[in-house]
Amino acid sequence: MVIYNSIALLGFRGTGKSSVGAVLAQKIGWEFVELDLLIQTKTGQSIAELTKNGTSWDKFRDIESQLIVDSLNKQKLVISCGGGVGVNNQNGNLQQHLLQSYSNCLKILLRANQLVIKERLLQDFRKLDSNHRVSLQGEIETEETFWSNNLQTLNKRQALYEDQTVFKFDSSTDSVKTIADKIITQFKYELLPANSD
Repeated sequence: MVIYNSIALLGFRGTGKSSVGAVLAQKIGWEFVELDLLIQTKTGQSIAELTKNGTSWDKFRDIESQLIVDSLNKQKLVISCGGGVGVNNQNGNLQQHLLQSYSNCLKILLRANQLVIKERLLQDFRKLDSNHRVSLQGEIETEETFWSNNLQTLNKRQALYEDQTVFKFDSSTDSVKTIADKIITQFKYELLPANSD
């Protein structure tokens, strides 16, 4: 039986990776890291700055890949991956390979139906401080173009998300706590105990 010493939550923007990850980590006594925030902390730059307002993602993806490796080399860590991890155009194949090479990392896809994702993303878009949601195409967006661009990207990535994960949970109707509890119930004998060395 495989004993998992880390968990990587994958999926599109707005599927609940950060919310579920934080609750899950707290419940099992592990550390939690949100990859996008870690990138910003390590570089001292916002995602908008790193990607030149969404027009150049190469530098961001390189840093992201290195931090994936750094994170997977730790134990008892729940990682909320950015929405492009493993599925982006720059180095998605490399990131997929990195994730698959760590057999002790439990890879979980969080998904939600398009209406739920739309509602969550537009709610975030409307916030005055929503500049952490960078345009994927590097353009100034209205709500309509913001959702249209995200829907186009989601449709391109959906099959790739499905292909790189075996375990999937839907956040469309379940609460954050319910999803965390379902993950714990399914994998309770396969997760490295918090009090182990």
